[in-house]
Amino acid sequence: MRFVFDHLGIPHKELTLFVFDDYAIPFSRTLYLTLLRPRQHSEKPVMRPGKSGSVDAFATALYGTVLHIDGRYRMWYTALPTVEDLPILGAGRPGSDLGPHVAYAESTDGIHWEKPNLGLKDWRGRRDNNLVGLDAHAFIPIVLHDEKDPNPNHRYKMFFTNHGYTVSDGDSAQLWLAYSLDGLHWQIAGNKGILDQVYEPMSVFRFGNYYWATGQRSVPMGDKFGKRFMVNYRSPDGIHWLNARGNSMRRGAPIDCSTGFKGIQGHQGEQVHLGAAIWNRGNVLVGLYGMWHGHDARGREPVEIDLGLVVSNDAVHFREPVPDFVMIPSGGQGDWTYKRVVQANAFISTGDETWVWYSGAGDPGPSIVSNAAVGLAMWGRDRLGYLSAEPLGEEPHLLTAPIDLEGQPTQLFINAEGLGPQARLVCQLVDDLGNPFPGSEPSGPLQNSGLREKIVWPVDPSLRAPDGPVRLKVSFTGKRNRDIKLYALYLSKGE
Repeated sequence: MRFVFDHLGIPHKELTLFVFDDYAIPFSRTLYLTLLRPRQHSEKPVMRPGKSGSVDAFATALYGTVLHIDGRYRMWYTALPTVEDLPILGAGRPGSDLGPHVAYAESTDGIHWEKPNLGLKDWRGRRDNNLVGLDAHAFIPIVLHDEKDPNPNHRYKMFFTNHGYTVSDGDSAQLWLAYSLDGLHWQIAGNKGILDQVYEPMSVFRFGNYYWATGQRSVPMGDKFGKRFMVNYRSPDGIHWLNARGNSMRRGAPIDCSTGFKGIQGHQGEQVHLGAAIWNRGNVLVGLYGMWHGHDARGREPVEIDLGLVVSNDAVHFREPVPDFVMIPSGGQGDWTYKRVVQANAFISTGDETWVWYSGAGDPGPSIVSNAAVGLAMWGRDRLGYLSAEPLGEEPHLLTAPIDLEGQPTQLFINAEGLGPQARLVCQLVDDLGNPFPGSEPSGPLQNSGLREKIVWPVDPSLRAPDGPVRLKVSFTGKRNRDIKLYALYLSKGE
């Protein structure tokens, strides 16, 4: 099945319709959207920098990835031993012993992390560390696990920025690729980057038939400075990339540079920091992006960075469901997230919850005192936002985008709470005008709250659509329909 608007044309066994996705749910009556901030795990942060003299003594920065594989949580992160190892200070250039490294941690519960002594990489004359076997000053390790790759040595793929090399214009921010059998021993693909574009990557993912790379770029536009904005690149195989970018998302007006440009101006205003980290749900992409707030012209020091929510249905165009809504805020003086937080490729649904790991960004002010550690944000499973009935609203309901069920029997499931005998959800197949299809009966009323409650139809246990695209109408009914909080719909193939 697929949405009619899906130009990629890829059929799915299941469609996820988040209520904040206004492409999947474009129409509603007397309903309003509320986004939810997560709760933080009580161990704040869940992983801290190492002891003095260790590879991550200065910063345990989750500019990186968390995956859940074979019952283990596996983390690849950026380790910085000292302030001199910061890439923004030039560390990692050819001939330098300084620079970032990719370190590894693992956990059985996602909360208590161990940094195993891997013994794989020499670091200042020692191998008793948790650095992976990668011959590069790598920054922002983006790790994919592909069990279906016919080459077992390519089952793990790491995309990263290599600060040990420079590109033709002198900037080191380009995309490199390495392969691994186990996620620990890595071999770089070739001897140069695979994407010769000057940008800072944040996420690489498969969507449709392509690999996509998102990140941050800032370019002058005539006498205007473009500031940081989100870009993306596309590849059929993860190696050969289209030599053109998509401009995915911008914030704020360009800076007027008609009277001359000063470097500190590039930090002013509202910007997009490092693009977005992406959670691929098959038919829709959900992400967290860096909300850069440049309050004045004193350079980086006064900048604050929060995390905001974005969504995309085509991997090119990203939008905020609620503009400028802060999902994960930075902290105040003395907090481990003081001033700045950074997104990570670390979205995992486990049990009844959705977990997201993220990082403090450190403070690159005059003292450059890092507070980069790793935190854990937690929502109810897929419960990042909900629709509810407006006060005094009449006939509250929503209409989905047209869906082609391709003649297959389909099950409909609901993620909602606040349901009961006087607060029910009723579903029905309708046409483009919202009128019921002839012979289509409404579902039995759903009055049980849950993360994945099955909708029961009066005649056939499965949802069977007439030929051609259909829409789903979901009505909020009952005297207490304002109690209902609807988070998501799931359409799944099968009886």
